[in-house]
Amino acid sequence: MHDPSTKGTYGLPPRVTTTDSGLSLRQSLSTPQFWMLAIILFLVAAAVNGTTAHLVPMLADRGISTAVATTALSASGLALIGGRVISGFCLDRFYAPLVAAAFFLVPLVGLCLLWANGGIGMSLIAAVLLGTGIGAEVDIMSFLLVKYFGLKHYGSIYGALLALFTLGSGLGPWLVSLPYAHLGSYTLALLGCGLSLSLASGLVVALGPYKFD
Repeated sequence: MHDPSTKGTYGLPPRVTTTDSGLSLRQSLSTPQFWMLAIILFLVAAAVNGTTAHLVPMLADRGISTAVATTALSASGLALIGGRVISGFCLDRFYAPLVAAAFFLVPLVGLCLLWANGGIGMSLIAAVLLGTGIGAEVDIMSFLLVKYFGLKHYGSIYGALLALFTLGSGLGPWLVSLPYAHLGSYTLALLGCGLSLSLASGLVVALGPYKFD
């Protein structure tokens, strides 16, 4: 699906975003899109980074050797690069909230594979899918920020959202560790991360039309 904002309104040429157009940080804070993006980024960062931080012990807990688990983590790191390239390509060509929703669901598939505990092959695929999601996160955030808040105060708005994203990245590993510490299993943590990614995918589609083109 192509970005509908590029077609203009009533046959007129589409608007063009310049560095003189955009909302201030204070104005952005009064919009539902800012807080929706804040929740989305927090959920995605906590779920994906939290799971990746525990990937090696998670796989070891399923009987996979430490050497293979470490290889899976390395594959996740390499997939991060691919995630950035592919997400950037898609953002230039398709409606960004749908691209974001798709890339948030990619690591969800990885979580399902980890849940299924299908052995070495599925674990490696899961790691790649998680890495792809990590690579797309920040690029998607930057693109959506411009579309909904403009460029005039990009730095301050980006900083505010990045702070919430970083908070999610920091709390994620701790949150994922809690069920294991109490129950001796990562199953509940995987369920929570999966629900977080599902909610984030739904919220990003609900952001609505772009404010700035």
